[in-house]
Amino acid sequence: MWSVHPHSHALNPHNCALRSLRRITNTICVSPDDELVYCGTGSGDIIILSLPHKVLKGTGPAKGKFALGVSSLQILPDNRLLVGGGDGTLAICKPGSLAIESTTKLPSGVSSVSLLADGKRFVAGTEDCILML
Repeated sequence: MWSVHPHSHALNPHNCALRSLRRITNTICVSPDDELVYCGTGSGDIIILSLPHKVLKGTGPAKGKFALGVSSLQILPDNRLLVGGGDGTLAICKPGSLAIESTTKLPSGVSSVSLLADGKRFVAGTEDCILML
């Protein structure tokens, strides 16, 4: 993690305690209260980090990792996660356990997801330049 000193604009690196976990992170998303960071990885799982303490809080989902990695993450207003996978999977996961509640499949890999202003709908972009509402 990095911190920015507001007066000198200096960037300061900080290590996180991840135990023996090693992953390549594709995307990150910070909770609205700035307590948790969700990291989508190339191996298809999600890492949860405590932002203030810089420690690993958990990983998931325990069953059914996302094929071709996690390519995008968004936190919904009810704190569930909207997850886009490299194989075209769109899923909604529970915030604590990251258990998958529901999924759907798009024609190609999800490249991005963005919530609309109402917080109830979203737009998903795919690797084939298809925009899904």
